[in-house]
Amino acid sequence: MKYTGCFTYATVSVKGWWEFTADSVSLSVGSTTTTIATSINAILDTGTTAAILAPSTYVNAINSILGATFDPAIGWVRESERR
Repeated sequence: MKYTGCFTYATVSVKGWWEFTADSVSLSVGSTTTTIATSINAILDTGTTAAILAPSTYVNAINSILGATFDPAIGWVRESERR
């Protein structure tokens, strides 16, 4: 999928890690938007294979909203089959 929208530039707080302070992290599914965190340090790296790396509280909230579940057989979170 190709990105559509505007870019927002942020001041890097930890050089070498592309770390910055995000005002908030929100997830929209359909017409419902849920704020996951506010004023959180974040790292944005489009070249990494780690899709989400965050404290478990935030990851669990995102997975719950998306209907994803942890699959112990593979050690990864599996997407919802509700599609």
